[in-house]
Amino acid sequence: MRVLALCDSVAAAVRHWHALRTSTGIDLRFLVFGTSPAYQARTTGLANLSRAAWLAATGRLRVTRLGLDHPETVVWIRQLAPDVGLHACGAIYRRPIIDCFRLGILNPHIGMLPAYRGRSVMEWSILEGYPTGVTLFFLDEGIDTGPDIVLRREVPLRDHRDVCAAKQHLFSLDAAMFAEAIALLQQPGFVPIRNDGSGRRFYVMSRLFTGVVGAALRAATS
Repeated sequence: MRVLALCDSVAAAVRHWHALRTSTGIDLRFLVFGTSPAYQARTTGLANLSRAAWLAATGRLRVTRLGLDHPETVVWIRQLAPDVGLHACGAIYRRPIIDCFRLGILNPHIGMLPAYRGRSVMEWSILEGYPTGVTLFFLDEGIDTGPDIVLRREVPLRDHRDVCAAKQHLFSLDAAMFAEAIALLQQPGFVPIRNDGSGRRFYVMSRLFTGVVGAALRAATS
């Protein structure tokens, strides 16, 4: 299985390489786009830079100034013919990019689909007393509407006293969960969970309600 991680920095590529390097049965590649190699070299720590140099020398890492939707980028991805993409950047994907991947692009969503789509879903989940967690699903052009969920896990946040720390903890689980999802996808007869659209779409939470969520987190840890 050929896997291409779409990253917005060399540091992100190296972090995901560490999490996925022991995964079996995959040909793992990385694309860092929309940035210059010189800038990445200046802003990447020495340890990451050394690993990135090895990844580039072995043909596993490509760094380009071109955007993800640039025709040359699209052609390069098509020629690579990846089976699965990993969303490790801030891009919004259009159909030409999505169609480059045989199975699709896996997106780590810090909410429990299909119940919680959209923005501030961790906060809304806490406010409504619903379990928090992470969902990995194959995205489409909609807002968290991709039909196939590969992995969904509840993640309690009782050890985190504020909203930012809790959210960062959920975001930090992406690479390890990518490794689990790829293993699942290689299992014969694997059937994804259906993202049936039965939930609601949420929007950015107000400062007032965010304060209420923060108070709830602090109360849970006291």
